[in-house]
Amino acid sequence: MQTPFKQELPLLALPPPPSSDATCECTSYWRGDRWYIKEIIIRLNVTDAAEKASLMGGAKVAMQLVGPCRLRLSIADYVHIVNIPFPVKESDVKVRIARKSSYIEMVTTPYQPWYGGGYPQSLFPILLDPPRPWNVHHIPLEKLPLIELSKDMVEYIVPHMALQHSDRERKIMFDPKYVPRDHLHALKVGVNILVQEFK
Repeated sequence: MQTPFKQELPLLALPPPPSSDATCECTSYWRGDRWYIKEIIIRLNVTDAAEKASLMGGAKVAMQLVGPCRLRLSIADYVHIVNIPFPVKESDVKVRIARKSSYIEMVTTPYQPWYGGGYPQSLFPILLDPPRPWNVHHIPLEKLPLIELSKDMVEYIVPHMALQHSDRERKIMFDPKYVPRDHLHALKVGVNILVQEFK
């Protein structure tokens, strides 16, 4: 029996593990028939003695968004990666530093899809933090078999494609004279038209 050919692929570099000291609390409110997230509070308790001394000594604290649901918090040379449950916008995050109590809080609100036309800070985040893409598949499409589209599958794909548009995009698309002004929405409209024509 012949052994199947195994292709050696380079492994993607893994991001640093999330900080175990960070806690996340979400406050919400009830309006109409559903819950809404009002505020996200992320708290990082500094437990390492050297890092604590650095923070109390006035070390520079910096926060950077490294993914839609991931923050990088640095205290001098110490770096923490903090995962959060909802996408946020970097400019909406307020950082509170308690040097004597040795903790840092970041307060923000969830980033809504209709703010600025959608979630991404960049259309191609792989370019910002290679080689760790958060929005790119890892399936070798050229090696997969072709999919035979049945009528049932087409009936599934059409509404699935319609869900790619934000509420704002859906509202303005009902205008028959509408022409997309931003590139991302133009791409979505183009893909949607191709799928509609294919069926």
